[in-house]
Amino acid sequence: MSHSLLRTLPAVALALLFVAASGQRSASAQTAPQVTSAAHVAAAPARLSSAEREFFGLNQQTGAWERPSPVAPNKGDSRITKLSASDFADLAAADALDADALDDDAARDRQQPPAQTNSTYTPMTSGQKMRRAFKGAFLSPAGYVRTAISAAITEAGEEDLPHKETDDRVADGLSRFAIKFTSRATRTLLGSGVYPIIFKQDPRYERSTSKNPLRRALHAASRVFVTRGDNGRIQPNYSRFAGAFSASALSNIWEQSTPGRDRIGWDATGRRFLSTFPDDILNNILFREFLPDLIRKVRRR
Repeated sequence: MSHSLLRTLPAVALALLFVAASGQRSASAQTAPQVTSAAHVAAAPARLSSAEREFFGLNQQTGAWERPSPVAPNKGDSRITKLSASDFADLAAADALDADALDDDAARDRQQPPAQTNSTYTPMTSGQKMRRAFKGAFLSPAGYVRTAISAAITEAGEEDLPHKETDDRVADGLSRFAIKFTSRATRTLLGSGVYPIIFKQDPRYERSTSKNPLRRALHAASRVFVTRGDNGRIQPNYSRFAGAFSASALSNIWEQSTPGRDRIGWDATGRRFLSTFPDDILNNILFREFLPDLIRKVRRR
């Protein structure tokens, strides 16, 4: 029996060696050889990352850098792929190109300004619209100056009646100023306060983003006919149309007809309404679009 046991020992030993060899091959198929010496690390290409240096290993027998094949063979053993110096150069070049492309994309992202969308638009509340309209109607110095100039031009165009003296002319000028101011204040309160609340529109003037003077002038003129709604979209300027027509009609209450000047009735209302268009276009172009730039340049000096 001892002889039979001794005869089976070589077979058992061979079986154990076979199992050990199979386990070693399976372990090498799952993990790549590691770089273990400083000389091997120094011999690796400079462009390889730390992860690539951990993945590639130097075969001590062949002297070539090796990596496992991405497709494992059917027999369970690991298939080794050898890379030459030119292969490493190609890998380094591809890595550099990818890094440059990422840098270019990041630079373009930094240079591109953020897109302006309606999501950043904040509409005015009803209270803000009415406060702004009240301020523009009664607390704006420019409104008083413009009204005085308009009243003086209108009074200068009146017929010079022989029985009127200087005191009468001054009184007529002040009356004309009061009439003009009342019409203007009514139009501002309605067109910039009441109707923007009703039609849900923004009464503020939106300056052009262009640097071309002609485009800026066209933009300013167009804002007489269109405006931005509370939803952020461009729409017909219903508030301005309604405010101008209502003020023109209400002016029949305090207007006064003079010799050769019929200022009461539907014809007079229509003329007042139509005259608001060229007046607002010039106001947008001169005072709202370009005057702020002129004031800024003067202050810099």
